[in-house]
Amino acid sequence: MNSSDTIQLDPSLLYSKVGDEIVLLTVESGKYFKVDSIGSRIWELIKEPSTIDNVCNQLLEEYDVSREQCLEEMIPFLEKLKEDNLLLLS
Repeated sequence: MNSSDTIQLDPSLLYSKVGDEIVLLTVESGKYFKVDSIGSRIWELIKEPSTIDNVCNQLLEEYDVSREQCLEEMIPFLEKLKEDNLLLLS
């Protein structure tokens, strides 16, 4: 996965925002996930197709973080979403 990849949430997911967190259930596997506030923000940003760079740029405007740190922390999160079939990558 690299910063120019286009990503999007799997549209078949069922999820709900609970406070600052997102709780979701995959219909296919029945797995339950809980995403913290920063993960929830990323979640909101990838409801529609976007590049990883664009998501990072938005996070840089909202949080006091370097681009390097943003990518270092975001890409493993996205890879985990992809591994759990929650993310579409193109």
